[in-house]
Amino acid sequence: MAPKEDLPAPASARGPVSDEELARWFVAGDTGAFDELLSRHRDTLFRFVRWSLGATRDEAEDATQDTLVEIYRSMSCFEGRSRLRTWMFGIARNVCRQRRRARQRSSPTPTQSVDSSDALRNLPDGSVDLDGILERREVQEAVSLAIEGLSPEHRSTVLLRDIEGLSYEEIAEILEIPLGTVRSRLHNARLALAGRLVRLDRHRG
Repeated sequence: MAPKEDLPAPASARGPVSDEELARWFVAGDTGAFDELLSRHRDTLFRFVRWSLGATRDEAEDATQDTLVEIYRSMSCFEGRSRLRTWMFGIARNVCRQRRRARQRSSPTPTQSVDSSDALRNLPDGSVDLDGILERREVQEAVSLAIEGLSPEHRSTVLLRDIEGLSYEEIAEILEIPLGTVRSRLHNARLALAGRLVRLDRHRG
């Protein structure tokens, strides 16, 4: 008698599994595996979409939903050449790019964000203890506002590296830019954030 083909374990019988295993199970027909992926990554994708677009919560919710639909439709195309999380961020980036293009077509005056190059003027030196500033509870709420003031490119880089903890190589893959550009953007964005947070700290002091 031929051995039975291995099938995905039912959700109730699963122990800890990787995102990549869940993706394989979903493609094999287990819709519960996609629900698990949603529970792991929806909030992260929402944060990435909102900061990348500089969007309101409602617009970010719509863009996140578009991202999840595209992930659902495209899961069978995932080839495992990168982590599933990296691949999902790449889809989110494409959704954001399409929405920015649509926004620009519909408005003769695109929404302007503050480029980090403006914030680099009159900055303190690079020895600023950014981590120490971020640990101050009274300025935590200002961090999001400071990041939202960066250009979309710098916001995405800071989010992926300093908030989500992705590697430089993964960020380069997601944003489709050279590794050196990732390092440059991250350096400039951190300086801009440090300058803004230091000035805020002085005002409150």
